[in-house]
Amino acid sequence: MKRFMKWFVMVALVAAIIPAASLAQGRRNGVNERQQNQRQRVRQGVRSGELTGVEAARLRRQQSQIQLNEARARRSGGEFTPQERARIQGQLDRSSERIYQQKHDAQDRIPNNTINERQDNQRDRIRQGVQSGELTPVEAARLRRQDAQIRLNEARARQSGGEFTPRERARIQRQLNRESRRIYRQKHDAQDRNP
Repeated sequence: MKRFMKWFVMVALVAAIIPAASLAQGRRNGVNERQQNQRQRVRQGVRSGELTGVEAARLRRQQSQIQLNEARARRSGGEFTPQERARIQGQLDRSSERIYQQKHDAQDRIPNNTINERQDNQRDRIRQGVQSGELTPVEAARLRRQDAQIRLNEARARQSGGEFTPRERARIQRQLNRESRRIYRQKHDAQDRNP
């Protein structure tokens, strides 16, 4: 019976030590995995345009600071104390929240998309107007020439440095506003391709 109890206690001890060791290893990897995941989220945000360069740089600095704090905590023996682990996890939680907020705020790295989207939308409206008979071929040709002129103005504005100045952006937006009103008027006037 004593032999059985010793055997049972040994098996129970081994069963308790192995998961505890793997859990400690998993927690360490959990911090590293979270850091890798957050770096990847920042990279993806830059690629997709959800993050501006300034936002990405700020988030990367925060990630570096967390790594520095982790290195300092590990320096004292290679393992985190529970308090250090909780502090690092809290920093990672806050960093994750900041990444989410920055990716979902109103700022956009590529605000020119709104100009391109408006141009595409206006071309579609002209195409639809021709198909439905609301625009005559002459009206459509005139509207397409005006669209081409706006694209030319946009290309000239970009030549100066690849990006619009706020003044250039406002000028292009005003031209698109006028073009949109012209499309509406031409589609709703008394002229009809199919009288």
